[in-house]
Amino acid sequence: MIALVMNDDELLQRALYGIENDGLALDARDNDGGLIKVEGQKAGFLANLEEPFSPDGYYTEGPYYQRYAMYPFLIFALAMHNVSPEMQVFEHKNNVLLKAVNALLNLSDADGEFFPLNDGQKGMSYYTSSLVTAVDVAYYYGEQNPQLLSIAQQQNEVLLDESGLSVAIGIRDGKSQPFVKKSINLRDGQNGDQGGVGILRYGNEELTLVFKYAAQGLSHGHYDKLSYSLYDKGNEVLQDYGLARFVNIGQKGGGNYLKENKTWAKQTIAHNTLTQNQTSHFNGDYETGSKYHSQLQFFDASKDDVQVVSAKEVNAYPGTEMQRTMAMIKLNNFENPVVLDIMKVSSASKNQYDFPFYFMGR
Repeated sequence: MIALVMNDDELLQRALYGIENDGLALDARDNDGGLIKVEGQKAGFLANLEEPFSPDGYYTEGPYYQRYAMYPFLIFALAMHNVSPEMQVFEHKNNVLLKAVNALLNLSDADGEFFPLNDGQKGMSYYTSSLVTAVDVAYYYGEQNPQLLSIAQQQNEVLLDESGLSVAIGIRDGKSQPFVKKSINLRDGQNGDQGGVGILRYGNEELTLVFKYAAQGLSHGHYDKLSYSLYDKGNEVLQDYGLARFVNIGQKGGGNYLKENKTWAKQTIAHNTLTQNQTSHFNGDYETGSKYHSQLQFFDASKDDVQVVSAKEVNAYPGTEMQRTMAMIKLNNFENPVVLDIMKVSSASKNQYDFPFYFMGR
C-alpha cells in the first residue's frame, strides 16, 4: 500500500509477485515494462490468493486463521481496486476473496462462533472487527447480497467508508434478509481437489455436523482425518479440541502456544476419529501429512430428511483404509434428527484401535 501511495512500481512488483531473484518469484513484466499476471508464481500477494484459498473460498488453515487473514487481504485488494482497477484483484481467481467471506460465515455455529478446526481458538466469532470489514467490503464490491446486511445488523457496526455507507443505507431501506446457513461442502486445495469440509445442517441450525476430510492445513493443521464435531444450535455436543495456548498473557509471550498443542491438541487422539496402534495419523509428521489428503466419496444435502457425506482416507496409516460415512436423518417418530456414523476400516495387519467421542455433558 506504501508502493501505491508513492507510485513506486518496483515496490508494488515486490508486493504482488515477490522479490526478484529470491528463487520463487518470476519476472512479471511485459516488453513495455508493465506488470503482468504470472501463472504459477509462488510468492507475493497474488500467489497468496492462489494457493491457500480453494475455488470455494475455503482457507486451508481453517476459519480461525481465515478470520485473521481476511482483513489484510481485503484492505490491500481494496487499495489495488482504487488505484489500479485494471488489475481486477477482486475478480482474481473467479472472485475468490469475495467467496471467502461467504465461506467464512458458513464456517460458524448458530452464535456466529467459528468452528475450531486445526489450531482454532474457541469463542472467536464474526463479531470481530476484521469481519466487519469483510462483510461490508463483500457487500459493496460483490453482488450486494441482502443476507449480508443481517450479519451487519448483528455486528451493529460499519466501516466509515463507501462500503460501510452502502451497508447502512441498505439496512435503513429495509433490504436486509436473514443469512441462511445451509448444508455446504467446502473444497480444500488450490484447485479444490485436496479434500474439504462437509457441513450438514438441519432446520435453523438445530443440529449442525462438521465433517473434516481436508488437507493438512499448513503448519497449523492437525492429524485428524475423517474427524467431526456436532452442534445443537451454538452448543457443542461432540467437540473439536482446537488449540492449546495462552491468550493475552504478557508473561507468556502475549499468547504463545503451549507444548501441549503439539503433544495433545494436534494429535489424532484428541479428535473424534480413529487412532491406530496409539500412533497419530502420518505418525504425527508434518511433511508426510502435507503430501496427502482424504478423498470425498459423495456429498448429498439435496433432501432435508436425509443428508449424507462420505470420505475415504488411505494414507494416514499405510496398509489401512478408513471410510467414514455420516448421515443426518429426520424420522417421523423422532422430534429431532439422528446422526448415523459408520466407520469402515480394512487393514493388512492386526491392529489396536482407539475410537473416542468427546461428548460435552453427561
